Amino acid sequence: MKIGKAHCPELDIDLTIYQLRDWHFDEDEYNDINADNLTFLCQDINCRAELSDVNATNPKPKQTPHFRTLTNETHSCGIEDDDKLTIPGTDEPKRGHDKAYKENEFPDEFLLKRKPSKRRGTPEDKPEQPIIIENPNSSKPKNDSDSRQAPNRTSDLEHIVECFLGHQDNPETLKHKYLTIDKQRLSYRRFFVPVGYYDGREELRIYYGQLKTINVYGEDKDQRFVLKFKAWPTLEDKKHPLSIYLSKNTINSYRKRKLFKTQMLNFLEHPEQDVLCFFFGYPELVDKNYKNKEGTYKRLEATVTNLDHLVLCFN
Repeated sequence: MKIGKAHCPELDIDLTIYQLRDWHFDEDEYNDINADNLTFLCQDINCRAELSDVNATNPKPKQTPHFRTLTNETHSCGIEDDDKLTIPGTDEPKRGHDKAYKENEFPDEFLLKRKPSKRRGTPEDKPEQPIIIENPNSSKPKNDSDSRQAPNRTSDLEHIVECFLGHQDNPETLKHKYLTIDKQRLSYRRFFVPVGYYDGREELRIYYGQLKTINVYGEDKDQRFVLKFKAWPTLEDKKHPLSIYLSKNTINSYRKRKLFKTQMLNFLEHPEQDVLCFFFGYPELVDKNYKNKEGTYKRLEATVTNLDHLVLCFN
């Protein structure tokens, strides 16, 4: 069985797979947490079936991260087994496969500013939970069944992206699931916009598209990257190339900088792979003319100053 949330005895908390990934790759606030050294159980205190994590430590997962019941374990808590088609011991299907795990716990708000941690240098304390904030207005009693409800707000864009990717084949679901970002409330379907459909309006959206190339400048701590998309948006009947410039300050101040650089360098070594890039913001025209064989053109550039607002998905 595939599950999105589990209990961790070592940390003595229930956590989502996205919290686990966030803490595992964090080099500043949670550098004492290594997901490979943790164990996971069913959240139900009367069940506690053993679970394993899938892709908690993978820097470039091709399957949606989740927890999975161990082959020889059974649940006594009555959780319906929705994974009957998966054969134990086989490889996890990739995103888009009819047997692949789909993230069904849709956050309804994306927090642009992440809650800071209070536990620097205190590995004996329970981790603060900056990623998931439960709905404070809920009138339901807190029990084990309630703990499996969808989170209300998250600062983890990866969680939101996986919800979108898992349900692209069902536009009605995306149409009826709503997301709030910075006081703007739209359906998931409207918030996610392919970069090729950018129309020049300064609307904050989650734009996405396949990367064509990544250019790297500098070395080690001075590295900076330019991400270039395959699709070119059309403005005023002209195609404009779109890129994202990431400064060394943006990269070096990111708490998961090693993860990010690993993803960048992997794409540079294997440019033939399909990589989808998601970012929150909007592109802008660079006030400068460029030339090619067909004449002059202008570039579009998206500014990303917080790498928590950018997600790469490897297919």
